[in-house]
Amino acid sequence: MKDWSSVRTAAWDASDNQKWVAERTGNGWTLRSVATGLFLSVDGAARPNASVVATREETTWDVQPAREPSAIRLAVSGSPLCVQLSSSGGSLKLGDMREGGEAQQWRLEKGEDLSTHVCGGY
Repeated sequence: MKDWSSVRTAAWDASDNQKWVAERTGNGWTLRSVATGLFLSVDGAARPNASVVATREETTWDVQPAREPSAIRLAVSGSPLCVQLSSSGGSLKLGDMREGGEAQQWRLEKGEDLSTHVCGGY
């Protein structure tokens, strides 16, 4: 049985498990997996090093500018914590935005359907 809750980075192959639909909410954005319909979320309470996972619960994210002009950072709404690639690679966790760095930079691209955006590591 596949583990649909894990969110990991991998080389781009355009498969649906690498595509996310970005949807505007009143206070920010949600990201929903094209492959599973699950939402990008946090395992438990938002805290440094918490795992970023896919769940049925919507999590609202703030889109913040990154150091690279074409990149963004995804922060837990109202928090200084954002999605970053873990130091061991592959998995995603929450990190402090004040630390910055390439591990926290992401890119949103329009997909084939105008409502679909692809979220990939920078």
